[in-house]
Order: sequence, then C-alpha cells, then structure tokens
Amino acid sequence: MLKNFTPFLIIGLLHTLVHSVQAQSITQSTLSTATVNFVGTKTSINETTTTVNIIANLLGGGISPSSIDIELVPLSTALSGSDFILPSSLQFNWAANANNVNDTIIITINNDALPENAEYFIVRFTTPVNVILPSAAVNHFTVVIRDDDKQAPTASQAITLNHISSFSNGAAAANSAEIVAHDPVTQRLFIANSVAAKIDILNFSNPSVATLINSISIAPYGNINSLAVRNGIVAAAIENSVPEQPGKVVFFDVNGTFISQVNVGAMPDMIMFNNAGTKVLTANEGQPKADYTIDPEGSVSIIDISSGVGAITQSNVTTAGFGSYNPQAASLKAAGVRLFGLNNPTVAQDMEPEYITISANDQTAYVTCQENNAIAVINIATSTVTEIRPLGTKNHNAIANALDISDQGGIIEIANWPVRGLYMPDAIASYTMGGQTYYITANEGDAREYSAYVEVVRATSPTYVLDPVTFPFRDALKASIGRLNVSTATGDTDGDGDFDEIHAFGARSISIWNAITGALVWDSGSEMELITSKHPVFGAIFNASNSNNTLKNRSDDKGPEPEGVAIGELFGRTFAFVALERIGGCMVYEVTNPASPVFVDYKNTRTIGAYGGDNGAEGIIYISAANSPTGVPIVILANEVSSTLSFYSVNTSVLDITLAGIKAENIGSRNRVKWNTANEVPGDVFEIEKSKNGTRFDYTAIVPSNGRASSYIYWDEQPYQGTTFYRLKLKHASGSTTYSPIVTASLRSLETTIQVYPNPVKDVLTLKTNNRQLLNTTVEIMDMKGVVVKRFRLSSMQATIDMGDVPAGVYNLKYLDNNQVQTIKITKQ
Repeated sequence: MLKNFTPFLIIGLLHTLVHSVQAQSITQSTLSTATVNFVGTKTSINETTTTVNIIANLLGGGISPSSIDIELVPLSTALSGSDFILPSSLQFNWAANANNVNDTIIITINNDALPENAEYFIVRFTTPVNVILPSAAVNHFTVVIRDDDKQAPTASQAITLNHISSFSNGAAAANSAEIVAHDPVTQRLFIANSVAAKIDILNFSNPSVATLINSISIAPYGNINSLAVRNGIVAAAIENSVPEQPGKVVFFDVNGTFISQVNVGAMPDMIMFNNAGTKVLTANEGQPKADYTIDPEGSVSIIDISSGVGAITQSNVTTAGFGSYNPQAASLKAAGVRLFGLNNPTVAQDMEPEYITISANDQTAYVTCQENNAIAVINIATSTVTEIRPLGTKNHNAIANALDISDQGGIIEIANWPVRGLYMPDAIASYTMGGQTYYITANEGDAREYSAYVEVVRATSPTYVLDPVTFPFRDALKASIGRLNVSTATGDTDGDGDFDEIHAFGARSISIWNAITGALVWDSGSEMELITSKHPVFGAIFNASNSNNTLKNRSDDKGPEPEGVAIGELFGRTFAFVALERIGGCMVYEVTNPASPVFVDYKNTRTIGAYGGDNGAEGIIYISAANSPTGVPIVILANEVSSTLSFYSVNTSVLDITLAGIKAENIGSRNRVKWNTANEVPGDVFEIEKSKNGTRFDYTAIVPSNGRASSYIYWDEQPYQGTTFYRLKLKHASGSTTYSPIVTASLRSLETTIQVYPNPVKDVLTLKTNNRQLLNTTVEIMDMKGVVVKRFRLSSMQATIDMGDVPAGVYNLKYLDNNQVQTIKITKQ
C-alpha cells in the first residue's frame, strides 16, 4: 500500500500516528472519570489488634489500569515504625475497567508496653494514575490506637468518703438544690431552692435521717441564687424579678425570720461571709439580657455587718466595679481577657464575676470571671479591683492534657489534639501553705449562649474556618474533632477572619494558682477523665450528662465539668473536695504540696442501671469534725438536677490513732467516758472536752496514750446537771489533730427541773419548777420537724399553757437550764 509514498512521507505519517496515540493516552489519564474513596472515614482499634486494613474503593475505571498511593498526614500522633509499621508498598492498584472494586493495604500494629494516651495516624491519597483525586474535605482516613497500658492514677485513700445518706427537698422538676450552707450551732442546713423560689431549712443533727423543718418563700424578694450562714445569720443572694436590675442581699435568722435587706449589683450569683464574720461579699454576674438590649455591669458588693445586720442600711454597702478598666479594653484583650459580646460593651459591662474566695487575713478577694477566663483581685478595705488576671489556655496537645472529644462512636478515646482549653472556672477556694496563699479553681467552662448571640459552634461547621498556614491539614483535623464545641469569640489571633487557635470550653480539671503572682502552679490535666473512664462502676457512663446515662454524652462539650470546690484541713494536711457537675460525685485531692497534689478518692451516688440517684452536683461544703453533728468530718454535695443533698462522712482511719469506739454513761453522781483504740503511736495524747449544749466544748483533762491498741476510762467527777456532751480531741505524735464522735451522759432525768402535767395533755398544760434560776427562761414547744408552735417566758414557779389550738401529735418542750438545752416529750391528744 505504501509503494506510491516517498520515504519522507512515510516517516511523517508514522510520527503523526505516534503523537495521536500519545495524545489519546494523556487525554484518557487526565480526563479520567474514575473516582476513588476510602471505605469509611475512621477506625478505632485496641493496641492488642495485630493489623488494620485501609480499604479504597474505585468506581468507573477506564480502559487503562488505575492506581493511587497513600501517605501519612503529619497531624498524626502515633509514630511509624514504633506504634505501627507500614508495608513496603503504599499503592492501591486496579485493573482496566474496574468498577466498584476494593483494594486493601494492611498496616501492622505494634503492641508496646508503654503507657500512652490514645494515639492516631491519618492517611490521605496521593499520586493518582487514571483516577480523580478526592477533594481535600474527604481525602483522609483516621486510625485511632487505644493503648492497653495507660492506667488512671491510683487513689491514695489517705482519707475516704463514705456515703451516709441522701436527702430530697422535693420533686426534681419542681425543686432544686443548688447551694447548701451549714450552721454548726443549730445543726441546720439551708438549701437555695431556686426552682421553687424558697430556702429549705433542714434538721441535720442526725445526718442519717435529716428532716425538713420548714421553708421560706423568696418570692416577695425576687429569686434566690445563693446563700451563706454565719453566727446565726442566713444571708441570701437574691436576683431581681427583672434580672438586669440591682439584686438584693436579704438577711434572715436561722428560723427563717426576716431581719433586713440591702441592694447589691445585678444578678448576685454567689455570696459569702469573710473569715471574721464582719463582712458579706456577693459576686454580681451582670449577665446581658437574652436579646442583648441591656448589658448591666458586673461587680462585687461588700456589705459591712460589723454592727449587726438588724440596723444595716444601704450606706453599709460598697461596690468594687470595673469602670476604671474601660479605657484598657484593648490591652486586656491582648493579654487574653475575653471581652466580647454584642453592641461593643464596656469592660465593666463585659466582666461577669462568678465566685469569690477570700485570703486568710480578710484583706483580698479573688473572684472568678468565668466567661472572661480571668480572675479579678479585689482590695476589700478599699472596695477596688486592683488587677484583672487572664488565665490563658490549656494545651490539649501536651501529653498530660489529653481529652475525649466526641460524643459519637461509643468508644472512649482520650487523646491529644491541637486544641486549647479555656479554663473559665466556676468555683474557687483558697488556702495557705508555707506562708503562701494559693487558690484552686474548678474549670467548668460555661459559654455565652443567648437568643441574640451564641459563641458556640461545632468545629466541623463550614463557618468555622481554620487558618491554612497554622493548620495545613485542616480538613482532616476538622473531620477528626468535628463534634467538639468550640468558641467563635476567641482564637483569631491575627484578626484576619480565620482561626489560628482552636478554643474549647473548660479545662476538664482543677488548677492551683499562686495568689500573689497569678502563676499556674499545677493542673490535674486529663486525670479526671482518666479516673472516671477507668472506674469499675462509673466507667460505663463515662462523660454522661447529669440528665441521662448516655456514654460520652458530654465529651464534645466539657467532659465531667468540675463545678464546685471546698477545702478541708485534716491532721495537718490539706484536701480539696471537687464536685463534678455532669457525671456527678465528689473527687478528692490532697493539695498539701501545691506543686504536686495527689488523687485521694472518688465517690458517686448516681445510679447506672437506670438513670437516677444524685445528679447534677453543683455546690459543695466541707464540715470539720469540730462543727460536725457526729464529730466526724462531713462533705455535702448539693445536686441541682435531682434536687437532693448527698452526705459523705470522711473516714480518717489513716490517722495515727484509730478509734474503735467511744461511749459515755452516768453512774451515780459521776459520768464515765470509755473508749477503745485499734491503733496508736507512742506520743499520742487524748484531750477530753465537754459541753453543756453540744456546741461549745471546753478542755477538761489529758489522758496520755499507751502507744498500742488499748481501752481507756475517764471519770468525770463534776458532770453538768442534766446532759453532758463529751468528745475526744486526738492529738497525734505527728502533730495532727482530729476529733472523736460526740457522746452524752445524763446525771438526772430532765423532768426533775421542770415538771409538766397532765401528759398526755388535751387542753391546758401546767409547768412547775422549784429552781428559781429558771425564772425568765424562754420555753419553746416544737413539733417533730423543729417548728415552734408555742414560745413564752417562764415568769413564775408555776405556769399554764393553752394547748387547745395545737394539733394532736408528739411535741418537744425545750428550755435552757444552766446554759444547756433540756427537752421533755409531750403528747397532745
């Protein structure tokens, strides 16, 4: 066929044909419609798994074979060659015309013996041949390797919490128990019941069977946010019925009788007495109205009650505000104070005081400003804010600060991610060690969420744009942490509209700070999540909410949410008791060494088989042995969601002296106190203390210990008439001091001082005494809840009481004899 063509023409035709074939090949490769995707986006395996499969699926392969490689994304925390081993080939291959065909690359997992956080590696497709590379948004596959060697800190159990009982102040939907306060004189508890707008008063003389005495309606004043009690005075922080208007502090006596009130700042959220009992402070949060049309100023009110609360006026109230910092908004923001919100608020409007602690010398208050992620320092004498301290962020990419970031999947993965936690503490408590003051914060992390402004968004949201330079693999990162709730208010450090840091809410921890410098001394890191995740009971509901038992329900938010913190001193050591709002319960740390605290115990009284028990721990108080009705330290959690209180005794069996038992009894004209010990150390000493009323105890005698388990007897040759209260002050060779339970002995029957008849009584009760010292004594008749139904003064040696209007039942007649309370039981027919 080519005989009529010249050689040059033939060569030209051949060149044309070759170029045509090459062009066709190039077109088929570059214009291929074949697509490839990973099968799935993530797998989570235990370290004991030997291999993991990475599977790719090809659709619509062409006339030529296709291939694509994978490579590791540098975002990974698991190490190649150590935590896993890659095969020699990282290429997927498909034959020509393959369609809906999978290929697999097998990666070997190395089960090492190192205790590590959960680790991960991420792969993506690269170098496509005859296939279209997926978009960056889906071009990634994550393998999480859960470590089998990592353990939670072991509880030292230097002390332990033992659940005594729980008390409900009413149906949860109609009541709440957010804050609780204790009065050691009357052994009463006071509950801030904000849902029902009242204060509930409890008889706490027997923690096993606490009973409701009565309730005070707060509706006439506003609504209650918090309360505190001191020296027989109950101080309640009352929010205005229009919350943005000034609130009140209302003072009552321990029976709930109104005494006085004064105005304070908007939304007083927390209240406390100073150490001397001469001042009352409130943290006035001043939150904006939901539509942001009003944004009141935050402040701290200081009320001077040194002359008594009965006569106080508004002139006794001073305010520490933030107005002087208004010109410093820019520098405060640059330092890390979170100042944000609609309508360009001033610093004073934006600051939101949450909780207060006071230095031991009563000179300085340290105030958490949760939404601002800051601490305000206040000079109490001058009522001035002297400093606003930004708290900075917690690096969750640091080994000690891992976290579980998703509420999905049902698998616990406490891992490191390039995320920064905003401490944003709620409660704060302070203590002194070695002459230095420290404060402890419970880093809860509440965000601003209003109808007009919400700062919270999920990391996966398309509106949450990560900086491409800081996060070069931002699509893979967002896919991995996408469920995590993050802040849009902060994190754009250069102001260019994208986020250079990922800010999550709360630090899922407690922190200890130097009160003088504000420097971070210690943080519990990821311990709280580790402890609850490994717990033999509550690990099943790890990071559950306070309204359900769903595993990991709050992992995408703030985890366990430490909310409240209280400090207790025991045998020369200092302990922090921490309330966890979500999973619930109390976590205990010894903080004697502020730089190296030790996990001590964790107890929880919610139920896991079915949702119930005590839920939503909010407030927490520690009652010392000296103030306890049992002589044993007690911790009380106020559980807001379940509307319950949970009572824990503090078991101090680690003390040098282990008390096995104590009792007292009357024998003739003397009282005998007997006790036994299970353990002693030479040098231990017993001090016997006695009291007429069970509240104020006086030193009586010293009994040296034998230095070994022993039995002891002490004879009181001069007991009080009626009932004498006894307790042991245990002074240990180590220098620590604790108290025994309180016991009683009665020298004579109570009725011999005052006689009552008839008993049972129907109409008129006669009282008769031959003791002139009882004249002008106040006599009260109380029902079994402690409510006074009759009160009068005994003005003669014989008196009568009209009982006709008293309902049938059993009552206690109480009077004061020789400074001790005496009681006679009466039956009304």
